[in-house]
Order: sequence, then C-alpha cells, then structure tokens
Amino acid sequence: MLNTDHFTQLVERFSDNLLTGLASVGLNLMLALLIVWLGWSISRRAERALDASLARSQRIDDTLKPLLKSLVSWALKIIALALALSQVGVQMATIAAMLGAAGLAVGLALQGTLQNIAAGIMLVMLRPFKVGEYIECGAVQGTVHEIALFNTLIERFDGIYQYVPNSQLWSGSVLNYSRNSQRRLDVPVKIDFRADTSHALTLLDAFIRQHPQTLADPAPRVMVLDVNDAFTTLNIRAWTQNDQYWDFRWDVYSKVRALLEDAGIPLSVPSYQVFAPESDAAERPVPVPPRAKV
Repeated sequence: MLNTDHFTQLVERFSDNLLTGLASVGLNLMLALLIVWLGWSISRRAERALDASLARSQRIDDTLKPLLKSLVSWALKIIALALALSQVGVQMATIAAMLGAAGLAVGLALQGTLQNIAAGIMLVMLRPFKVGEYIECGAVQGTVHEIALFNTLIERFDGIYQYVPNSQLWSGSVLNYSRNSQRRLDVPVKIDFRADTSHALTLLDAFIRQHPQTLADPAPRVMVLDVNDAFTTLNIRAWTQNDQYWDFRWDVYSKVRALLEDAGIPLSVPSYQVFAPESDAAERPVPVPPRAKV
C-alpha cells in the first residue's frame, strides 16, 4: 500500500521546487526586462551626450555625426538584448548562433535595407558629397542636410525635404555643384547672320572682362560657336566664385541683350514660313450632264 506520509512529502517537495523554480524564472525575467529598459535608457542618454559632444567638436565633419550617433545607439541596444537573453539562461554561444541565423534571415528579407546601410557607410568613407553641398543625382537635386544610416536627407531649392535611399545615391551618377570653389558660366548669344560679328565679339569681350564678378584666372573668352544661313551663335565663357554664380548669371543675361541692341547689332529673331497649297477647285470645270434628245 502507498504510504500516505511519503506521498505527502513528495507533493510538498514538488510544490517547493515548483515555487522555487517559478520564483527564480520570474526573478530572472524581471532582471532581463530591467536590463533591456536600462540598455534602452542608456542608449538614449549616450546618443544625446554624443550629440552634444559632436556639436562642440570642430575636428569631426558634420557628415560623420549622424552615422556615429546611429552606430553607438544600436550597438548599446544589441548589447542590452544579449545580456537580457543570457540572464534568462540563454548561453552566449547560442546568442551568437541566433544572431547569425537572424542576420541571415533579415539579410535575405531586407536586402534593400542592408544595401542602404552599406551605401551609407561608403558615402561617409569616400565622401562624394558632404553635408551642406548642393548635389544632383537623377531626379534628386538639392542641398545635403544629413547622411543617416539608411537614407540621406536632401533640402530641395523650394524648401521641401526629400529622404533619398543611400543606395540610390551610391549607385547613381552624382553631380556635386559645391565641391569646386569656382564655376564656369557659358552664355550663348545668337545674332543676325548679317550683323558685324567682329564688332559683337569686341563688345562682349570688353563687357565680360569688366564685370566685377568675373575672375581674371582663368581668363574669360568670347568665341564663335556656329555659323549658318539664319544666325551666328557667339558664346561668352567666364569663371566666377561658386557662391556668386547665380547672381553673376542673372546679371550677364539681363545686360547682354541691351548691350547689343544699343550698339545696333540685331539679335536673331526666328522666322517661320507657312506654305498653304493653292486650291484649284474654283478653276476646275464643273461637269454638265448631257442634254436629253427630244
């Protein structure tokens, strides 16, 4: 027969072990959650502290600052998750294997996202453009405001912010309008084919050389680009400071026309000839039906 006292002792021992195990699991789970919360809090504080430190630093380029903040924040969060998992009994080797498997799965599922991360790192390392420079890449055109881990923030000329994936900027052809301190202006001028070309060249050359925003080196030039039976195309080529380019361009365009007209040099005016076929309906005889014989 079953000994009642022995059975009672077994039940009590099982209950004590179950309560002890549940208490231990609950305590470890609470500690894991606490570690995650502390890790997230520390990552936010570290990001703010790093942001303030980078803002005071003059030796670190503005292009690197957003990427550094993102890397530090995500590194602290991953460390917190690894410590939380180890607190609930998951071994570090198992965590490493899980991270590897998760990384492979995420890499297959988020290929575009990983491409953006890799492209962002390459953009920061090789620096085809920096924060504050005006660039153009396909349909994207504007001033670089921030290069983050996944995308680049572009401020367009109309004041609208555009978030562009880093992979698009890395794989496309980028025009950097701000990298060179000087920029060349080309102004094509079409004059009437009967006008005095030599006189026009002399006037335009004197005008562009005397302009206050024209650089002496490289020297400005005025040349003939094209000659045909309708017009003669001249070209004004001059260099100016990059930050003065648009004011220089608008001023030159606004004064060239008046300069030539005051000198009696007519600009080319497009003309069109319209040929309408003459109708011969009025000249064509109208057929008369034969008269019936009586």
